Amino acid sequence: MIADITERATGAVYGLVADDPPAHVKAFMATETVRAEVRLAGRLNVLARPGRSLLPGELHQLAPNEDLSALDASQRVSACAIAGTDGLVTVTGPAGAGKTTMLRAAFTALASQQRRMLVVAPTRKAASVASREVGAAASSIHALLSDHGYRWGTDKAGAEVWTRLRVGEVDLSTGAVYGGPTQYVLRSRDRIVVDEAGMVDLQTANVLVELAIEQGVGLAFVGDTHQALPVGHAGAMGSAIRHANAAVELDTVHRFRDPDYAALTLRLRDAGDRERALVGCWRACRTRSRRSGRSSRRGAWANDRRVLRVARARQAGDVGFRYQR
Repeated sequence: MIADITERATGAVYGLVADDPPAHVKAFMATETVRAEVRLAGRLNVLARPGRSLLPGELHQLAPNEDLSALDASQRVSACAIAGTDGLVTVTGPAGAGKTTMLRAAFTALASQQRRMLVVAPTRKAASVASREVGAAASSIHALLSDHGYRWGTDKAGAEVWTRLRVGEVDLSTGAVYGGPTQYVLRSRDRIVVDEAGMVDLQTANVLVELAIEQGVGLAFVGDTHQALPVGHAGAMGSAIRHANAAVELDTVHRFRDPDYAALTLRLRDAGDRERALVGCWRACRTRSRRSGRSSRRGAWANDRRVLRVARARQAGDVGFRYQR
């Protein structure tokens, strides 16, 4: 029995390395996951229709009321890319790098071109925050996909998969006839911005890219591959970066008033410097705690633990869609 189970398991995975690797190295991947990665790569390649980013002067003309002087160089490049015509854009950067500020400028520039921005996020709460701060229409990714007929369910083998209803088909979960999208109707040249894109799993990314190709809209993945990973299979954001027409890295942290603390958050992203950065993070936490005058021994200890826990976690690893007519 053990030999039979081993043979079946071996037949259902793909070997990633030729030799016997150390125990801590990932050596196998489920065949279906490999297929999903290959499928996503092919779709991203189709989506990446060549266009161009806006020129800086064009951004100023299209967003005259935005304070573009407050944007750093990488933020301006990002806004120009998202408001441009490339089919696939990625923007990565740490927390506090000014992604929201950049998106407001891109949203204004798109609106001036009679183009619409829809911000989607892995959760409804994140979508609501994005809508409030950017000004664009927003939705959870699942709400957008559901409006276009996609359903998340279980197949006969017990695997969780996306399926899709066609217009006129009956939704077995509700008994209603699917009549097509009503809340998030897309049109050619719209731009879907995927916020917190590092949390989007492989399967969801596949159907989202499929929808973008079908509708003739552009996608912009905005997020951080060093932050929280998706619940499902990871790798979608990395694949998007590799296939993007324009891939921009935000390299300045604006959120923190202390420049040393801002630099420390960037060091946590560097695998070669991470151990020393963790020590620096602990020391910075204690220093800030003492300065605040609020640190009892217990409070400082708890705060230190929270910061180290977040740092180590990183180390390991609907608003209605109202269009501007």
